[in-house]
Amino acid sequence: MGTCRYVRTKFFTESGKAQLKTPVYQPPDEEVNEEFPLGLTTGRIESQWHTRTRTGKVPQLVRKDPEPFVEIHPDDAVKNGVEDGEWVYLVGRRGRCYAKARVTEAIRRGLLFTPFHWGDLFHAETNANYVTNPAFDPVSKQPELKFCAVRIESSES
Repeated sequence: MGTCRYVRTKFFTESGKAQLKTPVYQPPDEEVNEEFPLGLTTGRIESQWHTRTRTGKVPQLVRKDPEPFVEIHPDDAVKNGVEDGEWVYLVGRRGRCYAKARVTEAIRRGLLFTPFHWGDLFHAETNANYVTNPAFDPVSKQPELKFCAVRIESSES
């Protein structure tokens, strides 16, 4: 038999009891508009973890995703003049980051995805958090690093 994860009979709450909260949907803190017409989501990919300080040293994992990328739907790529494999800037209200375009139908129109693993270790401008929103959930205190409004700019400009 395995070990019990919760061996204490009390939780770190005022009452000592577990508190379950039912979340209520809240829209993102910022919305897309003419200046920033695309939504950007950030997250993890299976071959890397956090800032790659360890997984970034494993050749098999690095080969799978060797550089920062942004997934973009083919229609959005055409609309923004982006070619698959082109380096682009994702520009938001707080800053910008640099990533290689992956044109794919795996992402829906109007939405982009970029992993946050590369940080400043790869390049001075590949930190996705330079673009993300510092808003956070008032109950969990979880930051809203998962969505912000951006536009795509050529790395040539």
